[in-house]
Amino acid sequence: MESNNHITEKAKNEVDTPKKEPRIRIFKDHDEQREEMYKYWASITPVQRMADLRDLIIMSFGLTPEKIKKAVSSRKITIIYRGE
Repeated sequence: MESNNHITEKAKNEVDTPKKEPRIRIFKDHDEQREEMYKYWASITPVQRMADLRDLIIMSFGLTPEKIKKAVSSRKITIIYRGE
């Protein structure tokens, strides 16, 4: 009977720390949404903003952190001018 009541330390930690689930919020108008966005950006640190920007850039180019770590720089800068 005691084995049924036994909770491992890992299981106890999983119960104590709820998983943060993404939430969807519907705003009444654009101004309310904009205010919420400003509050969010004010609540995070500049370092976190830069980390978020880096993640966004990585995702937009379809890269993964592993590919970036393995990348080798050619140490060349190519400037292409397509003006008149």
